[in-house]
Amino acid sequence: MQKNKPSSGQFEDIYSSSGSPSVRSAQKKPKRRQTPLPLTILKKFFAGLGKALLGLFLVCVITGCIVVTVLTVYVMRFVDTDSEIDLTNMDLNYTTKFYAYGEYGQPVEVAQISMGGRREWAYLEDIPQHLKDAVVYSEDKRFYDHEGVDFKRTFSAFANLVLEFFGAGLYDTTQGGSTITQQVVKNVTGDDETQGFEAIERKVREIFRAMNLEKEYSKDQILEVYLNIVPMGNLYGMQAAAEYYFNKDVSDLTIVESAALAAMIKSPSSLNPYVNEEGNKERRDNYVLPLMREYNCITEAEYQEALAVESLYDQEEPEGSDQEEPAEEEMTAEEKIVNAKYNSWFVDHVYEQVVEDLMEEKGYEREYAEQELKSGGYRIYTTMDIELQAHLEEKYKDEYTFSASPLADPPQSAAVIMDYNGKILALVGGRGEKDGDFLFNRATQSKRSPGSSIKPLSVYSLAVEKNMVNWSTMILDAPIKIMENGQERDWPYNYGRQFSNQPVPIYYAIYRSLNTVPARLGEALTPQVMLEFLRDQLGFTTLVETGPNNDYSLSPLCLGSLTDGVRLLELTAAYQIFGNGGKYYEPYCYTKVTDTEGNTILQPSRSYRQVISEDTAGVMNRLLQQVIIADNGTGRAANLWTGMEIIGKTGTSDDEENYTFVGATPYYITGVWLGHDTPKNMYGEGSYSPPQIWKNIMADVYAEMPVAEFELPDTISRLTYCTETGLLATDACPSVGYGYYKDSAPRHYCTEHGSEAVTEDLTDSSATSDSDVESGEGTQAEAA
Repeated sequence: MQKNKPSSGQFEDIYSSSGSPSVRSAQKKPKRRQTPLPLTILKKFFAGLGKALLGLFLVCVITGCIVVTVLTVYVMRFVDTDSEIDLTNMDLNYTTKFYAYGEYGQPVEVAQISMGGRREWAYLEDIPQHLKDAVVYSEDKRFYDHEGVDFKRTFSAFANLVLEFFGAGLYDTTQGGSTITQQVVKNVTGDDETQGFEAIERKVREIFRAMNLEKEYSKDQILEVYLNIVPMGNLYGMQAAAEYYFNKDVSDLTIVESAALAAMIKSPSSLNPYVNEEGNKERRDNYVLPLMREYNCITEAEYQEALAVESLYDQEEPEGSDQEEPAEEEMTAEEKIVNAKYNSWFVDHVYEQVVEDLMEEKGYEREYAEQELKSGGYRIYTTMDIELQAHLEEKYKDEYTFSASPLADPPQSAAVIMDYNGKILALVGGRGEKDGDFLFNRATQSKRSPGSSIKPLSVYSLAVEKNMVNWSTMILDAPIKIMENGQERDWPYNYGRQFSNQPVPIYYAIYRSLNTVPARLGEALTPQVMLEFLRDQLGFTTLVETGPNNDYSLSPLCLGSLTDGVRLLELTAAYQIFGNGGKYYEPYCYTKVTDTEGNTILQPSRSYRQVISEDTAGVMNRLLQQVIIADNGTGRAANLWTGMEIIGKTGTSDDEENYTFVGATPYYITGVWLGHDTPKNMYGEGSYSPPQIWKNIMADVYAEMPVAEFELPDTISRLTYCTETGLLATDACPSVGYGYYKDSAPRHYCTEHGSEAVTEDLTDSSATSDSDVESGEGTQAEAA
């Protein structure tokens, strides 16, 4: 069988052109389509990339899980996210306010103190709805929807922070990343770290705490806290801001005023409506008010009306602004006190007194008591008489109150005015303009020698009370013998080292301020009796009872040379017994102190001690009038010559380093002190005497008041006495005067002039005879 031969075409690939057979198989394989080289490379690249991305994704997922797990463990173990925040009893610094009662009996704020900025609390129901809306929709639009954290805002804020780093911020920043709840957490806890890893920790804590807070408190509770603690410059809360910027209570804010306060929250310093009203207006008109309209918080008409307001201060400037104040002479007394640059001397004293009372009644240490007072948000209702305080401060700014012409080195001075129930009405602790708060107060803190002003308190009132003497009892005007350094010597001498060595009546010894007579009476009374009376009955707290130099001696107790001296306030308060029937009330400068809830936490006692009898007080009252009305009375310069009855006593220390006068009318008791801070002799310096200074201060006060007389008890009789013997007069006595005597005291009639017939009592209080004048008596209305 013949085999088929391949055709010539079938051998073309077997033999080469040279005729030699090829190395490839003679059988031809199917031809494959070849992929272009670039496409092949791309396929391989993307296949590898996909595998790499998948691997990276899986690594990231695993790593993320690990990180989340570790972060969760870290947060749970090391970050205090569960710490309780008590919004019902927050320890925040609130402003303490001082009030005095104004012309119409309404409390007037006269001062305030704070620690770290002014704070005021307002309850949510007292905050107008338009203010709540303005704050909520400008600061946290989804406040009522989120559960403490607005994660959309949180992520947006973070993304914007990253993009801003690359110069491409895209997100809206009109609202920050923190919700109102988160801001409450930050402000209450003080946890506000903003740098480094600590900032991340803080933010984590803040987020968890905010969510926890929303579980414990309602939205209204959280909003109330926020509206009361939000920083507004050196102010905290909307109540403080309303008072400062608009001089009104938060409840009285208008829509545009509310929008202005909401607008400044973002940047209190740069958007302050007073400092930068234009910037504030731009934000409130372009952001706050439109949001209020968008969310139907205000009507279209209210919106347009608010936009039309060009200036918030067209009619009045905010409290504390730099506007030009009216001339001082045009200001009312209330305006002078309220608008003063520094607290009044009175407020300084109230502050010190409340601190001391907190220490005594609450057991606080001083530092804590001061901190509590400055940050506790107390309301202190003072006893200040605004008119009197303003008048007293004006007098103490006037050089001519103290001297006929300005002095090169003028002495300092202090004054206290109070009533007969212990109420302090006005006080000043220094001359000239007050140049700071909480200065050394010479009226209440300085301890100086009272000189002879101590005599009616420590000696004469006790001697009259014990019926040792009466109006006209004759006492020898001569020194007594005392032992000093083992040697006997004569003591004391009167002013100018004079003494008459003759018997003189008590009334004369008082108005001439003799030293010899009270020394003799004090010797009979004993130092112990006198010191205990001053300490236990009249409230003197500066007496020295132990040590080598103490006050258990005649010199300090009879003549006023006390070891440490006495405070002017205590001295003035002691004189109330001579005008109120012998009652001593502890001096007080406030009526009550309340906390932020209105609870009374301090209230001084109003009780009194009956330290001398009414009739003793009446006799002493009439004796001390002689100091003012007698021709040679040491306090004659205080006589007003209007018929107004005045009692008083002068005091000069031995070295003339301290001059004192306490003068009183049926209305007020006023004590005045004059001296240098560094004690030195003032003889011949040119200052007026304290009685004259007293008159310069009080004459204007009493010019507006009806003339008044002291009331005397029925147990006092006005009788005639013999000016030679001091005994009750008879018809035979050649020279008589009149005086005031206790019915309970022994009465002896003069028998030295040959008759026992008794002269008819003089009952006409205006009667004055030659003998009256000779014996140093007169009336307060007589001509100079």
